[in-house]
Amino acid sequence: ESARARAREINSHCAVPSTAMLAATQQRSLQEEQEQHQEQEQQPASVAKAAATLASGLIKDPAKKGGQKTLLLDSKAINTELGKQRFNPFQHRTPELSVTEWIKVLVLGPTLAPLRLVLMVVMFILVCLWVGLCLIGAPRDSSKPLATWRCNLINPVVAMACRALLFVLGFYYIKVNGTLDKSVAFLTPNHTSYMDPLIFTWFAVSHVAKAGVSKIPLVNFIIRGMQVVLVDRTDKKSCDETKAAINRRAENPTDWPTVCIYPEGTTTNGSAIIQFKRGAFAPGVPVQPATVSYSATQFHPSFVYGGRLTILRLFCQVAQYAEVTFLPVHVPTAEEKASPTLFANNVREEMAASLGVCATSHALGDVLLEMAAMEQNLPFDAGVVNFGQFQDLFELSVDDAKRYLRRFAELDRDRDGLLTLSELESALGDLGPLYGRALFTKFDQDEDGVIDFREFLTALEYATAKVSAEETIEMAFNFIDKDHDDEITEPQTLAAVQELSLDDVSGEVVSKLFAEMDTEKTGRVKRTGFRRFMEAQPHLLTGPRKLQLFEQYKLALASRMQPKKDQ
Repeated sequence: ESARARAREINSHCAVPSTAMLAATQQRSLQEEQEQHQEQEQQPASVAKAAATLASGLIKDPAKKGGQKTLLLDSKAINTELGKQRFNPFQHRTPELSVTEWIKVLVLGPTLAPLRLVLMVVMFILVCLWVGLCLIGAPRDSSKPLATWRCNLINPVVAMACRALLFVLGFYYIKVNGTLDKSVAFLTPNHTSYMDPLIFTWFAVSHVAKAGVSKIPLVNFIIRGMQVVLVDRTDKKSCDETKAAINRRAENPTDWPTVCIYPEGTTTNGSAIIQFKRGAFAPGVPVQPATVSYSATQFHPSFVYGGRLTILRLFCQVAQYAEVTFLPVHVPTAEEKASPTLFANNVREEMAASLGVCATSHALGDVLLEMAAMEQNLPFDAGVVNFGQFQDLFELSVDDAKRYLRRFAELDRDRDGLLTLSELESALGDLGPLYGRALFTKFDQDEDGVIDFREFLTALEYATAKVSAEETIEMAFNFIDKDHDDEITEPQTLAAVQELSLDDVSGEVVSKLFAEMDTEKTGRVKRTGFRRFMEAQPHLLTGPRKLQLFEQYKLALASRMQPKKDQ
């Protein structure tokens, strides 16, 4: 409970650093980096409540059903409070080679790196042959555990080999905090580097791995010997079989080795804990959280985009350092058993607190969008949008987001990952001169003069959202108030009706409505007066028309911004 409280305290005040900050702090250790984040961006307690919202202010309305959306009128205030959401945990922390790194590559690349590679290949082949020998006569039915005597022959040898491989790579000392509880079914560490599996296999745990690795020569022996769970994410049958295998091990944890499941689903640069997948938490059995971190000033071994000569630099490091922490076993409460998402989030908070980093809502979808952005010749980080937020709040799929990204790329003529006012007006066609600037101002949340893909996604959600009555009133007034003086006149109201070709709304009707609004008989109605009038006329919002002109206005904008197949 104290660990959870500490996790909540950190995340309630946690500030999300910008990409520029990340580059500026890449020469510092993890501890120094986190201290800087906390010093630079201390946020008020109300951020904890607002943190569930998108940076654009889009949230689910708990009073509505079916996942409908509502748009907060004070979206820019929320963005100011939360800070700019431009942090990218999938960007390499040491992308450029310093002078020292170049010397290592030029001197150790032709000497130490080949020697290390040869030693690792020889050790790997010997271990595979040993495991293959131990598996002679063993059944191939992966639904049943290996005999204990076979595990006693295989596990220690594989564990020692993994530690030897790490030693060869320069990990001479690995600090270990806590102990692995082998009575639990699942170990749930963060995932930073391809060194992670070697480190945790050192403790004789099993893993969940991609089905394709079993086709690599000799590797299949390790897969069978360590009783690895294989999954093909593109095959529904394979996913179902994986779920069944996980459930079997959850039911009988003492018959199987502890399974190491990386709930993040992808690697990060270690500066945050991203959104968890629910696989390890769905069975509702105790799990043991664990964390691994790497300390480096010149080179960080994370396997994410942006690193130059990552593999070669990994083999050229004279010494590398890692720290592993096994946290106390997390026994789920009744509420967590009923809600795997709650279970996963609580474990994630504990891990983030242990590492001293933030728990963000980035997800695997961000990585997929990152790759899609590069396919569209956009900057690689254009697709990083905190996808977990969009997925949770809008039920947005990765495929839909990719289609939106392709449409964004079509509009972004110079492929810089940013839409300018002229590009947005061009996308709106004949509506561009009328509404382009107003729409641009609305969705340029950080007021930097451009719209990125995250803001573009938000704009589409806004344009198609079923907004609340209060928000509809606000939209209506803004639509009529073309000169933005916070007052409307009868001619402006009539022009708005005519603009959308609502032929059945006559000028006489408009005059009558405006006369009722203009209680002071000045010929001008302020925003507050308009709001009072509309709130007193609920039939205008709930009747069959429901301010049809404004619904048509939204749809007209949306049709020009949606991917072409959806128009």
